[in-house]
Amino acid sequence: MKKASEELNQLHASLVAPYPSEKRQMFGFQVYFVNGNMFTGIYEDRVTLRLGVDDKAAMLAKHDEIAPFTPMGREMREYVLIPEQLLADAAFVDE
Repeated sequence: MKKASEELNQLHASLVAPYPSEKRQMFGFQVYFVNGNMFTGIYEDRVTLRLGVDDKAAMLAKHDEIAPFTPMGREMREYVLIPEQLLADAAFVDE
């Protein structure tokens, strides 16, 4: 697996900082949990984000660069992969 850059780790941590969560490591990547449930993490050079079904569909329809999270060929139903350059865009983050 491709290792995440330090810049992505720092950007991800700064985006999660305002929310009460628990940081953990999973497969060598940082992930964040709320009430025992993972809601975001890093996978290789992208960020995973857990969304409801309707929010996931809307995000996939609106942004071509966002993709379903399919590690090892199996789609994780509630998660999307967001590229670093999109997360660095303040307009996207404020959506």
